[in-house]
Amino acid sequence: MMLTSLQKRLAYFFVLLCLPLITHSYSPNVEIHDNRVVLTGEYNPEIPAPSDILGFHIGERFTDYRNLERYLHAIADASDRVAIHQYGTSYQHRPLQVLYISTPGNLKNLDTIRKNNSLLTDPRNITNQNANEIIEGAPAIIWLAYNVHGSEASGTEAAILTMYHLAASMDDELIEALENIVIVLDPLVNPDGRERYVNYINSMSQRSPNSDPQSIEHYEPWPRSRTNHYLFDLNRDWAWLTQRETQQRVALYRKLMPHVYIDYHEMGRESTYFFFPATPPFNPHYPEAVREWGKTFGKANASMLDRHGVPYYTGEVFDLFYPGYGDSWPTFNGAIGMTYEQAGGSTGRAYERADEHILTLAERAHNHFLTGISTIKTAYENKKALLRYFYTFWQEGITGTSDNIKSVIIRNSEDPNRTADLIDVLLQHGIEVHQLTDNKTIRNTTRFFTDEPGQHRFPAGTYIINFNQPRSRLAKTLLEPHVDLPDTFFFDITAWSLPAAYNTEAYTSAALITSGIEKITAPVRSKGNVSGQASYAYLMSWEQDKAAAVLWELINNEYSAHFSMRSFTQQNREFPPGSIVIYTRSNPQSLHADLQKYATKHGVTIHATNTGLSDYGVDLGSNHIRPVKKPKIGVATDRPVIPGEYGELWYLFDEVYNIPFTPLRTEQIASIDLSRYNVLILPGDGAGQGYRNIIDSTTVNSIRRWIHQGGILITIGGASQFATKEASGLTSVTASTGEDNEDNAESVKKRREKLKRMGFRERQEFLQRERIAGALFRVSLDNTHPLAFGYDRDITMLKRGSQTLQLSDSGYNVGIFSDDEPLSGYAADQLVERIKDTAYLIDFPIGNGHVVMFSDNPHFRMFWHGLTKMFLNATLFLH
Repeated sequence: MMLTSLQKRLAYFFVLLCLPLITHSYSPNVEIHDNRVVLTGEYNPEIPAPSDILGFHIGERFTDYRNLERYLHAIADASDRVAIHQYGTSYQHRPLQVLYISTPGNLKNLDTIRKNNSLLTDPRNITNQNANEIIEGAPAIIWLAYNVHGSEASGTEAAILTMYHLAASMDDELIEALENIVIVLDPLVNPDGRERYVNYINSMSQRSPNSDPQSIEHYEPWPRSRTNHYLFDLNRDWAWLTQRETQQRVALYRKLMPHVYIDYHEMGRESTYFFFPATPPFNPHYPEAVREWGKTFGKANASMLDRHGVPYYTGEVFDLFYPGYGDSWPTFNGAIGMTYEQAGGSTGRAYERADEHILTLAERAHNHFLTGISTIKTAYENKKALLRYFYTFWQEGITGTSDNIKSVIIRNSEDPNRTADLIDVLLQHGIEVHQLTDNKTIRNTTRFFTDEPGQHRFPAGTYIINFNQPRSRLAKTLLEPHVDLPDTFFFDITAWSLPAAYNTEAYTSAALITSGIEKITAPVRSKGNVSGQASYAYLMSWEQDKAAAVLWELINNEYSAHFSMRSFTQQNREFPPGSIVIYTRSNPQSLHADLQKYATKHGVTIHATNTGLSDYGVDLGSNHIRPVKKPKIGVATDRPVIPGEYGELWYLFDEVYNIPFTPLRTEQIASIDLSRYNVLILPGDGAGQGYRNIIDSTTVNSIRRWIHQGGILITIGGASQFATKEASGLTSVTASTGEDNEDNAESVKKRREKLKRMGFRERQEFLQRERIAGALFRVSLDNTHPLAFGYDRDITMLKRGSQTLQLSDSGYNVGIFSDDEPLSGYAADQLVERIKDTAYLIDFPIGNGHVVMFSDNPHFRMFWHGLTKMFLNATLFLH
């Protein structure tokens, strides 16, 4: 049965009717004295207060990880309301832990509570009567998550206050509330980032807090502490699951499936306090009812903060369009996901604001503590309505398929493991995936980013994601080629379709695909093998993404390998340009055994051949078969590099391909021995200005000589702007500024005049719309060039910002922006016009070396996997 639009509105109206009028009189007894937070209610003396274990009061200093862990175990040992659970470890091997807080009875029955709650998430497996019984009797599950950003460090201090209050308070109202709720308290989502911050602050702090805004403790050095070990923003990773912390948290989340999820943050020092409701734009798949819940919790928070005289605001700045936040992703999983923001990120123990108010650590922790208690009480008072909404959400997932797109079809690519990686992400999210059991022709299917539906034939094994499933909202959001744009002002990227990110061939279907399919629990992967034992050579197609991992295994272990500049056919198999040739004569006898090991490890197919004579194309002794020279890679780091862009390279080399590299401080490039490296990578710095301030003309000349002798310089984003004629003069490539002809110059002049007459807010909004927050564009590739080996003639990329490179008449324009409009997402018309017929990727030869210029970051958040091979080509195939 499908719900009509009217039925949907009536269902949500019923949910809203369940919301009681919130009087919310409860308020904890909490005060701030001498830069410390003081709880003055009645507490169980058997439960250790924070100062009993830490040796200081909350607000006096920042709690490091060692002391936090001591307190977690102390309070869990002392209180029968608390149980501790380790759900994973960070990259630096710090335990990721949560506390379960409720009554002893609820904690004892936690597994039963979890299982009953899980039944509500799939209404196909439960009757409405059974669901109503669970809703009436089950507790609500509330998840409080602190410090996803390491330098927003008051969160963990508030978490310590909150866990103590919940474990030790003798307040009757709180004890009654705990009968009806289970709290999952994660005191430190990002321990590696926060420890980086706390170590800095505690090592720089004076005996007494220094509130001078210019004090060193308020300004962290590069790379700062917002991010995790690999400098990833964990609050952008929920949808993409690239980081260990995210993967482990999502696995626990799916077991517990909370009804409310609060993501605690800090924002600018001059701000106040933010809580929901959020501001538009909202993702079109975002449930309307959650906006109303935001108002319900917002009114309760307002009442709590009003009683304590805390200034706040709602409905500004923080939108809910991007699906990878710690408020939006839980919302797409049936929770009321909300962000709470306190002023003071990256601020020490005290900071004098412009209004002369001294913002203290104690105040920041105090305010987060208040909204935590307010949220818990509000959830308790609305327990049944929350669970009723939760069940309705999953019901709508199954029946709410009235959109034009009913299914997404993903065909296996030339590299089945790349497609399997995408499917694995969907399964980690709990999205249901099926496969065709036989070849099938399906009508009314449309290939992504084309207009005309047609009839297409798909082979057995093709993946099917139908949208009549519990997580249909999440599946639609992550998979559809286009997300409807409700606005032109966005806090984050505006397009992200996962099939495009993985460079897979995908289609939409106007109908559900229900016959000839079977549900899968794991994607089908190539197991990897070596077909036979070669007397002449082994051949590996470069269309396989992990062929690069096998090649690096070989060259790291001193095997020799070659690559083909032209295609050839052997044994009725076509090997495109870039295919790897490993001769037996130039390698030790251990080659076959090691190739088998590497092929199995990385899921790559390698073919043996006993002849150098090809059926078609070049023979294996041709001059077009060239040696792979082992890259010796240096990567610029520290100022002015954008920390996240360095982190993405670090992660790519460390975790994905195990490629050795040497980090180099940018300011030391002038004095280092460049001859130790044959590849130098300059990650983005914004717009190239930072490199100009550090790398002087003498150093530019040294780099030019190094390139001339055979070095490969790879520049990304702003670093490519630095390499232009206008900036460093390293190449003759010019930046596209939009002022290159008389018409554009006149447009620029008119724009400047228009800006002069704009009001403050109007100008801010106008300038925001002149940047591309993140939209998808088609890039045409010259796949005869080594940089594009392994690719078709075009690819979809995610563009951010407005930086472009003019086509070069001296270099090779390997990738060119070719369309009149973005494939998906928002970009202002004048920016689209500026981007068209400019370069995404240029190979600029200098002597025996090259400058490889990416106009945009190919590794953005490490979820846009389709461009990785292009980057690796630059390190391997130009020597």
